[in-house]
Parts: sequence; C-alpha cells; structure tokens
Amino acid sequence: MLGPRIRGILAGALALWLVWALVLPCRPVPGTVVSVPLGAGLKNSTLALKKAGAIHSCLAFEWLARLSGDSGRIKAGDYEIPVGLNAVQTLRLLVSGRSLMHVFLVREGLGAQQIADQMQKAGLGSSAKFMAVVCDPAEVARLEVPGPTLEGYLFPDTYYLPRGMGEEAMAALMVARFHREVPDALLAQGAAIRLTPRQVMTMASLIEREAKQDTERPLVSAVFRNRLRQKKRLESCASVRYALCKWTGPLYDKDLLARSPYNTYRHFGLPPGPISNPGLKSILAALHPAQTDAMFFVVDGAGTQHFSATYQDFLKAKAHYKRMRRGVVEE
Repeated sequence: MLGPRIRGILAGALALWLVWALVLPCRPVPGTVVSVPLGAGLKNSTLALKKAGAIHSCLAFEWLARLSGDSGRIKAGDYEIPVGLNAVQTLRLLVSGRSLMHVFLVREGLGAQQIADQMQKAGLGSSAKFMAVVCDPAEVARLEVPGPTLEGYLFPDTYYLPRGMGEEAMAALMVARFHREVPDALLAQGAAIRLTPRQVMTMASLIEREAKQDTERPLVSAVFRNRLRQKKRLESCASVRYALCKWTGPLYDKDLLARSPYNTYRHFGLPPGPISNPGLKSILAALHPAQTDAMFFVVDGAGTQHFSATYQDFLKAKAHYKRMRRGVVEE
C-alpha cells in the first residue's frame, strides 16, 4: 500500500501531466496541415497529429477522445492546425469537420470516367469507386436520374470539396447541382421539338463535345436536328471517342467502324444516352437549334467549325482544310 504522501505526489504528477498533455497549447509549424483519411480511425488520426506536432501525447489524446465520446466522431479531411491550440481544442476541430476545402473544377464536356480520373489525380477519391457509384442503379434511382447511369447529369461547375468526403457524396453533390441549375420544366420544353428530357441531355452532350465556340452551339444543334429529320446518321466523331474511350489524339477511318451503340457512324438516331456532361449553354442549344439548312460541319484551320448544306460543299471544305490527309478523320 502506498502512503498518503506517495499517493499525493503521484496524483500531483498525473495532474501536471494531464495539464501539459491536454491544456497547454502546442506550437506546430505555422500552416501545418494534418490529413485524416476516410476510415483512418482514432489511433491513426492521433499518430498523424503527434507527427505534425499538433498534440503533446498520443495516449492522453486517445483517452480524451474516448472519455468524451468523440472517438468515433472525428471526420475525415485536411485540417490546418492553428498555432496555440491545445489537445481539447484540436479534438473539437476534428469533430467539427471544419477541414480545408479543395477546389475541383468539372469542365463542360467531360465524361464521367474523365471526372473520376481527375478526382483521383487530385487525391479526392478513388476513380474506380466513383465510377461504381455512377453505374449503381440504386444510386441512379435515389438521385432521380432517368437512365441507367449518372452520365450526363454530373453538372460542370467549380466545387469546393473536403478531402475524405466520399465518392457517393461527391456524385450526389454534382447531381444535386444539376437538378438546381436544370429544372424539370426546362427539359420539358424538348417536347416542342419531339425530344424527351433524356434525349435533350443526350443531344446537349453531343453539342458540348462538338462545338468549338459558344456561337456554334445552336448551329451544331441544328445540324443534328436536320440529320435526324432526314433520317441520316449523325456521324459525330465525339460519339466515336466516347465509344472507344479515346479522348485525345487523332481518329482514323478504322475507328469509325467501332461496334458500339454509341457510334453514330454505324447507328441511326441519337446514342442510347449522354456521351458527356454538358453545361447549361449546350442544353439551351439542344432546345433551341438555329434556323439553318446546314447538314455538315468540319473544323477549320482557326479552331472553329465550317458549316455546309450539301455533301459536295462539305467535301470541298474538308479538302480545303486538309482534314482527309493520311486517313485522319479528326485531330
């Protein structure tokens, strides 16, 4: 048995240690950022804090988290630890979820796979897991998207995302942005030109990938509408790229033979669904095509499109811009 004097000394020492470990502020390097990965758990989170100099003691911090009931409430993310926080304040920061936000730009015309790859490159999630969400029928139904996948409904915008947000939440955020920016009443206008809401999005996705400038969107829309009315194949190179997952580089004549329902060189009508995630300008262009008899377009040497009403004029324009040399269809 320890005497009163010894017990008093030990109690005093423990109290001093707890004050040092939990109450005294820490002095990490200014601008220190601690990353707490999704599913890291208390132990790994504590080790990351200690390594960064954001806490004095791993043992004391774990005790604090467990006794306060916060051990399972720490949220994933990147946290900038201000100089002068003590362990109690640092725990509150991690529980609050006030992590750093990362800017993530989804450009108009990207496909879901391209978005997923960029997300993984930015360290914000797994490409494979994001695509699993995009193709999950249950998620598609929950997010009220009319189709087998979320392709076409991941709205292009600038997003501010915390690391560790999760692929499901990121996809839901993008679809929610779509529903906010593109109301059902807008898509319903497609009935005037005999397009269902999903066909409007499919048309818009083609326009987004084919138009080089904003002023061309209604013209590209008109070409596709004219070809549909005359029961001609759309012959969109963008649809071939989607079918082949070939986003860059030249397309060759052999590529146009790709066996895919998305290849509009082989199949009549619109593709089965969107081939990209279009912005609002292309959606409006799909609903309001220009009044023109143009049936063809080809990229000119200045990075814009040349529109033609007849196949003969189209061939002349294509030859003029040297688009057929070496069998190259599109570069």
